[in-house]
Amino acid sequence: MMLSLTSSGVASTLRHMDASSRRMQDVSMRLASGSRVSRARFDASGLQISERMKVRAGGFELAARNIQDGLSLAKVAEDGMTAVIDQLTRIQELALQSMTGTISNQDRLALDAEVQERLGEITRLMDAVEFNGIGLLQGDSSIDLQVGPSDDDQFELTLLGVDFVVDALAGRHARNQNQATILHGVSSTMVGRLIQMRSQQASQTRRLESMLDVARSSRVPLEAAASRIADADL
Repeated sequence: MMLSLTSSGVASTLRHMDASSRRMQDVSMRLASGSRVSRARFDASGLQISERMKVRAGGFELAARNIQDGLSLAKVAEDGMTAVIDQLTRIQELALQSMTGTISNQDRLALDAEVQERLGEITRLMDAVEFNGIGLLQGDSSIDLQVGPSDDDQFELTLLGVDFVVDALAGRHARNQNQATILHGVSSTMVGRLIQMRSQQASQTRRLESMLDVARSSRVPLEAAASRIADADL
């Protein structure tokens, strides 16, 4: 039996073969990449939606890192303020001891010497406590943290300085009962103010921890949704 091939038949066969080849290439590409919509022609709207979800999920991941950095900074600032409070508490004790009439002037000089050491340490802490080059106790300031994928997802982290403590205690002594009484009153006021400031910082830390939970929990469902749209069903 003779097999007759016409030009139109050959062309039709070639078209079918080419279409089959393209389909096989598409399947191979999807299997190799693991993606159902690796090309826009596969599912243009699905690709757009999945890519937008992936970008937003990535934004939440980066936001979580930013928040963690903010938490680290806030922790360093809080620890630094606690160290200043410890120094002030000791100055209170020394002043109170110097106020009593049962010790000698020589004893008061020894107490005052320690007071000056403690004041010097407060000044050192004010200059030394920093995070990545940012001074945390040198004066009231703030930094903006990006806590989400959108432009307006920002949190202003307030930094509370202790420079006022250094100014208030500059030139204070405990060499006599009168000086010690004044020093005790000023240092007591400063301790109370710092404790209140530390409480404010702790409140900011709690807010950041809550934001971190939101950023982490928001990323997972977005990634899962993008995967359901874009990933190939093997």
